[in-house]
Amino acid sequence: MSSEESRESASGESSNAGWPAVSRLVRYGIGMLERGERPPPLPEALYEWPDAIVPGVSIGALVGAHKHWEARSRAPAPAFPPPRTLSWEVRRLFRFIDSAQRGVLSVGGLAALYFGVELLAGVYRGERWLVTDSFLGGVAAAGAYTVHAVTHTPTWPPQNLKQRLAVILMVAFGEGLWKRGRVEARKIEAAEAAAAEKERVRQEMVAARQGSNAVSLLLAQLEAQRQGGPPAGTGQQAAPQGQERQQQEQQQQQQRTNGDPPLEAASPRSVPAGQAEQGWWRWR
Repeated sequence: MSSEESRESASGESSNAGWPAVSRLVRYGIGMLERGERPPPLPEALYEWPDAIVPGVSIGALVGAHKHWEARSRAPAPAFPPPRTLSWEVRRLFRFIDSAQRGVLSVGGLAALYFGVELLAGVYRGERWLVTDSFLGGVAAAGAYTVHAVTHTPTWPPQNLKQRLAVILMVAFGEGLWKRGRVEARKIEAAEAAAAEKERVRQEMVAARQGSNAVSLLLAQLEAQRQGGPPAGTGQQAAPQGQERQQQEQQQQQQRTNGDPPLEAASPRSVPAGQAEQGWWRWR
């Protein structure tokens, strides 16, 4: 291995955690990697951005719409209400959309800040601590909201600031617990799936072994029948027939020795001619 390759591998190992890993990921995100520099491996938490961004955007839209509706309900009725024309309805709709968009930008921005700090905390450490990283993201979001509330409050001190900060931290901590529970549930499901697959393979092996044993037994029986002669039952039927034939041959040989004529098949009895003719005329 050359010196350049060794330096590159050493730098790659050192940039897997700590500030080098964070800097490399940030430069990759904004497109400022040096020429020839390899992109960093994307952290697993990056693929979970909808879990943090989408709820924040939705809550922001609802908060902005609620503020617009509350402001309209508290506003005094005009002495000379304008006519309800199409342009007036369009302006009213645009004001509603603008209020919802402001809520999306504010709450969605806090959610994005929370997710970014959570992601970079895991990259800096080199591993994910779900509850701790979520709480750190909540602290960053609470700090940004505090700055916004202090600089834009109409009264001093800001009203209900402590309660709102407590809500932000509780939501972040709760999301960390929810993520950890989901990861543990996935591990349990993976272990159960692996155990079920192992049991299925074992049952298939047992079934295959039993089938091979049955085939081997059948082949052994066929081989034994082939080597032992004719099938069972054929010899038992042929033995009596052979004995009878042997007895007949012995009787014929004994008759030849004694001079007796051989036994012939029974022939029709001879009838005298007169009796035959009598019988013929009688029947005639």
